[in-house]
Amino acid sequence: MTATNLNLFIVNNDPAIVTTLRNYLEKKFGPMFNVSVFNTGYEALEQVNQSTQVVVLDNYLVGENGTDVRKSIKKKNPYARVIMYSTNEDAVHEINRYREITPVGVGQGPGQWSQIRRPIHRFFTYPIHILVKEFGVNKFVAIFLLSFITVLAIVYISMQIF
Repeated sequence: MTATNLNLFIVNNDPAIVTTLRNYLEKKFGPMFNVSVFNTGYEALEQVNQSTQVVVLDNYLVGENGTDVRKSIKKKNPYARVIMYSTNEDAVHEINRYREITPVGVGQGPGQWSQIRRPIHRFFTYPIHILVKEFGVNKFVAIFLLSFITVLAIVYISMQIF
């Protein structure tokens, strides 16, 4: 297996985040990933197999518990790396602290894992850093504002769907 053939799943029900993340990964890593996108954890679980290497999983899927989805993925493929994320930077750190550390693939060490995890983490925490560094907003206020905006967006989208 080579570094140019990593199988990566993106599991998120927000098309804007999926598109932005997919474009970011393609720009940052080029053809390093075979990217598959899923709107629900259930859809992703149907496709997870031994060749699944990295799963970028939203912790707050509509109607699903991201932690339960992660556990199911790990049951199907204990070697898959599952990157759980949230718009709350503190939640990201807590999730990363407790996640299991396993190799991405045969012959690939933790250095490669860092190359994948760091850019994805930066993608989700970048707005917080901008508010803090560029506008001098307190970190906790920035997290609160972005969480509030995210909840408003979810409510707005939910109202449009239903």
